[in-house]
Amino acid sequence: MTPEGVLQIDGVRKEDLGTYICSAVSAAGSTEVTARLLLTSQDQLPKPIISVGPRNQTLALKSMAAFPCETLGRPTPTTKWIKDGKELAAGVKGESESRLSVSPNGTLQITGKLSKDK
Repeated sequence: MTPEGVLQIDGVRKEDLGTYICSAVSAAGSTEVTARLLLTSQDQLPKPIISVGPRNQTLALKSMAAFPCETLGRPTPTTKWIKDGKELAAGVKGESESRLSVSPNGTLQITGKLSKDK
C-alpha cells in the first residue's frame, strides 16, 4: 500500500485474484468501492500491433534510409529488425562505426556514411 492509498500487487499470482474493497471512513460517514482482479493466461493476451510500419523506398547511394516500426501492446513489445533472415544488431561497433541505429520508438535508420576503407 502506497502512502497515497494505492494498493499495488507486484508479480500477480493466482492467489491474488478476487474481490478487493477500498473503504474510506470519516466523521461525515463512510463509502466503499469494489474492484475485481481477474487473471488471464499468456496465450489469451492479444498479439502486439504495429501501428506504423515501414514502406518500400528507392534512395540514392550514400543517402539515409528511415524505416518506422511503432508498436503497441501489453506487455510493451520490443522491436527488432531482421534483414535477409539475420537479426540486425543496431548500434554495435565493428571495425568501423555502425551505420545502423534504432530509435526508442522502433525506427531503423541506416546512414549513408561509409567506412574510411571504402
